[in-house]
Amino acid sequence: MLFDQFVQEAWRDHAQDTKAVAARLRGARELMTTAAHASPLSRLIVHVFGEHLGDWDSGERELQRLQQHPLCAHDALAQSALRMAQAALQCARGLPIAVADLTPPERIGALCAGSAVALGREEPQQAAQLFEGAVKLVHSGVPDSAIYHRPMAVAANNLAGALCDLVGRSPAQNALMLRAAQISRTYWDKAGTWLEAERAEYMLAKVNLAAGQLEQARPHAVACLSICQANQAPDFELFFAHEMLAKAARARNDTQELDRELAHAVAAYTRLSVDDQAACKGDLDGLMTPT
Repeated sequence: MLFDQFVQEAWRDHAQDTKAVAARLRGARELMTTAAHASPLSRLIVHVFGEHLGDWDSGERELQRLQQHPLCAHDALAQSALRMAQAALQCARGLPIAVADLTPPERIGALCAGSAVALGREEPQQAAQLFEGAVKLVHSGVPDSAIYHRPMAVAANNLAGALCDLVGRSPAQNALMLRAAQISRTYWDKAGTWLEAERAEYMLAKVNLAAGQLEQARPHAVACLSICQANQAPDFELFFAHEMLAKAARARNDTQELDRELAHAVAAYTRLSVDDQAACKGDLDGLMTPT
């Protein structure tokens, strides 16, 4: 089996048969043909052994074996990815990371990856602590580099989304949710494309609505649609932009805007493929159902 095929199948199967995929990962080193394979393999190891199984020791052992692999032993990029992966497992399990062994971008990457693991394990307080540690490092004057801006954007978005789904949020959790969404938007500007920026505006509108900040939600929904229009976005993106504007209008009891945006959302929905319509059906039904 080719390495890329192995990775694709492991991601496909891991949620349904986690232990079997973990067993397969123990032999994945034999499929490597380049040091560049260390990075995607390390992400799988952290996700499967850490987030799904909580088998920290086995995960660290697999990463250590990768570090000693002939293809990786003297490759700087591979060793960097593996150091970050090991540190991510350590901080996700609540252990201090060996700061002296990591560059600032590696520390940020590790904290963000650890935050994602904690979120997946339904430990939002731990996720928030790791996330704030990454934010502090970024703000401390690390050189401008997408190496840590992208993980920062991803971790912030994931944290905002997880908190948005949390029932009975406290005022402090609401504040963290809004802060995380704004930080994600900031760093997608540095590390992403118009698509990530547009979806970050969607998230900002969503969390402001969830926090009851109705007037603040609408400008972000408008920005989401404006980015779509400026970049000739596909109908899938346009559907969600209009859907969010409709939700914001409904929350403000603006029936005129609600009717207009609902019509635009329906029009975009009718132009979607069958698969995309299936993905959007629940959101469309929610719009059609008065609350």
